[in-house]
This record gives sequence, C-alpha cells and structure tokens, in this order.
Amino acid sequence: CKGGTNTSRMDSSAPPLYYPHTLEVGETDLSPPPPSKAKRSLISPLCCLLTSPVFLVLLFGVFSLLFFAYRNSPVDVNRSRSFFARFRVGGHRGAIGEVPENSMAAFQKALTSGADTIELDVMLTSDKKAIIMHDDTTDRTANGKRLVENTSYEDIQRLRLLHNNQETEEKIPTLDEALSFVKKNKLNVVIDVKDHSEEMVNEICRLITRHSLHDRAIVSSFNPLVPFLIKKTDDRILTGITFRRWAWSTLTEDDSVKRHSFYVNWLYGVMDTVNYYGIISMVTPSFLGTEMILANHLDISPKLVSRAFHHGFQIVSWTSNSVAEAKFYRSIKVPLLTDLPEVMNAVKGEE
Repeated sequence: CKGGTNTSRMDSSAPPLYYPHTLEVGETDLSPPPPSKAKRSLISPLCCLLTSPVFLVLLFGVFSLLFFAYRNSPVDVNRSRSFFARFRVGGHRGAIGEVPENSMAAFQKALTSGADTIELDVMLTSDKKAIIMHDDTTDRTANGKRLVENTSYEDIQRLRLLHNNQETEEKIPTLDEALSFVKKNKLNVVIDVKDHSEEMVNEICRLITRHSLHDRAIVSSFNPLVPFLIKKTDDRILTGITFRRWAWSTLTEDDSVKRHSFYVNWLYGVMDTVNYYGIISMVTPSFLGTEMILANHLDISPKLVSRAFHHGFQIVSWTSNSVAEAKFYRSIKVPLLTDLPEVMNAVKGEE
C-alpha cells in the first residue's frame, strides 16, 4: 500500500546482521565469532576474584600492612603545639612588597613588620650549596640567567637580586645565613623544598642540627617524598605537606593556566584528585608523619581545619594578602603566610 514498507526490497538491500541468526542458502556469516571457551574460562574466574569479598579484604590488609610498616611517626605533640603557638603570621619569601623576595632584606623587613615566622625556598647549586631561591633558574629574580643546579656557588655570588626588574645590592643568601638570622632573632622558619635528592635532604638536616633549630624550623613541600625522607633522616624535624587543589595540573591559583597539553593535563588532574582526597582524608599526612598541612588560602574551610585538628595536624594558610582574610584565619586559629607588611602589622595588632 502507499506509504507501506517493501519488506522484500529491505531484505535484499539490508546490511549483514551482526547478531546470531539463521543463515540462508549462499549467505556468508559476517557476525563476530563468539568468545572462545579459553577466554571465557579466564575472564569469568578473574571477575569473580576481583569482586570477591575475600580478595577485597586481603587487598585492604596488604595496604594496611604496608601503611603501618613504612609510615613515619610525628614528633611529640607538645613540641608541635609549642611551635604553632609561636606561629601566627609569617613573611612569605620575607616581605616582598618593598625589597627583593628571598633576600636578607626581605627577612629583616618581615621581622620589623611583626612577623614571627619567615618562609623561604631552597635550591642546591652544582657544588651542593643550599641557597635561597624559589625558581629553578635565576632568570626572574636576579641580574643573570643561570640554571641553579648547573651553576657553582661562586658564580651565584656574583649575581644581584632584582626588585621590580631593577637591580639591587642584595646577594642571593645561603640557607646557612638565613638560619643564622632565624636563630639570632628567635623566629620560626618554614623551609619550602622541591628537591628530594639525598644531597638536599642531608644538607637541610645538617643545617637545622647545626643551628639547633629543631623546635623552630619546619620543612614542607608539594612533593611528598621531601617530608617523608626528611623524617626518615631525622625524626626530630617538624615537617609539612604543601597543598593546592589543582597544583599539578595548573599554574595559577584560579586554575586558569594549564601546565600541559589536554590529554597529559587530564592525567595530572587525576593525580591532583587522588592527592586531594589523600590529604583531606588525612591519610597522606598520617603516612608521612607530618605536623602541618600548608594549604592554599582558597582551599581552606572551617570543616577542613576541624578535621585536621581532630587528627593532630595544623592547617596553615598561604598566601593571604588581605587584612580581612588574615583576621578571619586568625579567628579560627589558622596561622598564615603573607607577602605584605601591612597584613603582618594587622595580625600583630590583634594579639
């Protein structure tokens, strides 16, 4: 009928069927072959094994055994509390509004502005001297372009630090000089480290011991191997894990600048997610034996602070450059790092 379906025409022009059916005379079977008995015999037991409660219990047991066998222990709780009782506001790379970052002048400015703590970054030169430098190169902060790990300390000492792209008289200080300043002025220090090499770990532990700063220094890093190895080397040293929600996949606090191409960045995003839940569940800090979670100021909530305190960890904020935000964090007992002297003064004025 008009508008009807011509079934015989459809049968002759239809594509080959891909589900089991009865072959007509002369028709070729184009359907995919069914799984072989060998494959079925392997897949079925494997699925049963992976979903078996016994297997899951055993997997959890192995994980727990490894966790407790290799975990670090935090320092005595009274020492940890004593450190954070003295830590209210810290100068992030010193106080960098008016002087070069990570310079002795910046540390002095932080001290006179009311900071009780300074934060600094450490890199190793080619001859394994620990210097105060945030970047892998001197391009951004000094008047010469050098890759720090390939440059001798003698060459580093010829450079001068920049402020607002203008050359200053400030040299690049050593960690030894910075710790001498900390000890002399009875400050706390947060040592930020990226490199987990044996040379770096041993040098930091040696200098903290040399200056008798076990009660005033804390070593922190985004890289969990740093606090883990520091604690294994000297279990008297306070340690922390540094944290930003999308730190491995983005370059900026607002997560707008991606670090890698799309597919690679997606994998780093997965790593960020695993890292995030490891930290907020307190599993990662518990395994590392840290005393501090140094969290980006955009990732801190009262709930996170409460959970961390319940598990014996101290949340510290970086980098809070608003007086109002700084006052809020102090109201919930969160120490903070800031770039600005006026924030340091505001927090000091409330004590």
